[in-house]
Amino acid sequence: MHISPGTADLTQLHTLWKDVFGDEDGYIDLFFSGAFHASHPFAVIENGEVQSVLYLLDCHLQAGGSLHDGYYLYAAATKPQYRRRGLMGSLIEEAKAYLHETGKDFIVLVPATKPLYDYYEQFGFVTKLYRWAGTLQGTGASPADLITSARYASLPGGTGDRFLWTGDNLRYALDCLSFYGTQAFSTDRAAFLFDGRVVREVLAATAWDAQFDLRAALPRDERVTVYGPYALPGFQKQPYGMLYSANRALLSCSYYMNFALD
Repeated sequence: MHISPGTADLTQLHTLWKDVFGDEDGYIDLFFSGAFHASHPFAVIENGEVQSVLYLLDCHLQAGGSLHDGYYLYAAATKPQYRRRGLMGSLIEEAKAYLHETGKDFIVLVPATKPLYDYYEQFGFVTKLYRWAGTLQGTGASPADLITSARYASLPGGTGDRFLWTGDNLRYALDCLSFYGTQAFSTDRAAFLFDGRVVREVLAATAWDAQFDLRAALPRDERVTVYGPYALPGFQKQPYGMLYSANRALLSCSYYMNFALD
């Protein structure tokens, strides 16, 4: 059933999240103290016990120059003793019905494992979201400046067909990355999110700017994994997210997606 954030049993939801995903309490609290209150939760509740839950977060798809409203399916979890009973499937179908009731255009999600792509295909989701992945060797020639997440969130997100967060959920996603050590940096022509090992996102006007400024900003002689929207030399296009929509025009496109809650 669709439940109201204002009447939800946060203790049960917090415990279910921790038991299934194993995240730290502080990380889980980021959601329940902020993004949860604007989310659209769905849960199977029997005799007062939350057995299965998923959340829809507001987001957009930029397609062909137009902005479409939809939902990001997030933190889908079922208690181990209640799995293989179709509970999550029933919640996904309820979420799809809610999509049509609210007049939104799509639901997107990022499967946590490869087998889950096959699972979500059963419910009409198709792999339409991607990112580019590769490595760059740093030169350390021009270190980047550390900036605030608020500053990073205010930067242009790029053009083309892509997934976009709403403002509040973008701040939540940045907070999630920051919790585990990802920081925002900027150079003259690019900005990026870096945790010391992986560049999780990069913004730049052109692929050349991204490559040139990233190499100069990254530690000298270190090869760093980079995820982003650019087909830099040696980079590979990776399937990353799935899309459900009754809008055939949306299904005809592929979308860049990287800065997600995976």
